[in-house]
Amino acid sequence: MAYDKQLDIKFRHFKNRILELEKAAEAQDRALRQLAEKVGIEIDLERALTREETADLEREETSTHRVREDREIIALLEESNRDES
Repeated sequence: MAYDKQLDIKFRHFKNRILELEKAAEAQDRALRQLAEKVGIEIDLERALTREETADLEREETSTHRVREDREIIALLEESNRDES
């Protein structure tokens, strides 16, 4: 029971820290936008994908494409078998 309570306290601490960091990031973005506006430039603060995220997306697309191709091939084979029968 004490272990569960310790874990709960740690998770609560991490959740609070994450919220603080998110608020700080939002405040930083607002400050950057204001500075850019004063200088007269336009900035894009959208988060770019990391290499790992890009690779994951490509793997998903490749996997989905392969599954679609496999289904098409199976459908053609089944159709071919029906035609032969």
